[in-house]
Amino acid sequence: VYAESKHKGEKRVLAESPRNVVVRTASLFGAAGSSGKGGNFIETIIKKALAGETVSVVDDIVMSPTYTRDMAARIWKLIALEIPGGIYHVVNDGHCSWHSFAAEAFGLLSLPPPKAVSSSSFPSKMKRPPYTVLASEKLSALGLPLLRPWRAALRAYLVEKGHLSDGFPLNR
Repeated sequence: VYAESKHKGEKRVLAESPRNVVVRTASLFGAAGSSGKGGNFIETIIKKALAGETVSVVDDIVMSPTYTRDMAARIWKLIALEIPGGIYHVVNDGHCSWHSFAAEAFGLLSLPPPKAVSSSSFPSKMKRPPYTVLASEKLSALGLPLLRPWRAALRAYLVEKGHLSDGFPLNR
């Protein structure tokens, strides 16, 4: 239902004018976090790890981690270029499971690795698709470079949040 309603909204935006642009993104992480979700995945798991809790993260859902700072910069670029109307994917380059994403962050911060678990370990009324990877092929066709790889974006995020400096974990 969620995906269908999003798709209907996109179709409606595009039907209003052939010049309208819809940006699809996924698995956002950024300095401000999500007020609707009570924060940010990375900050939540770091806090748990620093408190000595076991951190369990699903390894059977694959996505495209996207740093909000990179996404916002690319959207401003798209506006300036006056690109043709349509649907565009804006995500950092590459994909991974949520567990791999968490493990990368923990590795950079010298924290014990998170435990890999199945998504069935977190029962939910919402059925999440196991593969939600997006690719920015249309942007490449316009001559725009891909956004930096998600690992580099994650490192930049950890520096921005004050968890990492010059490759060394902080705040311990």
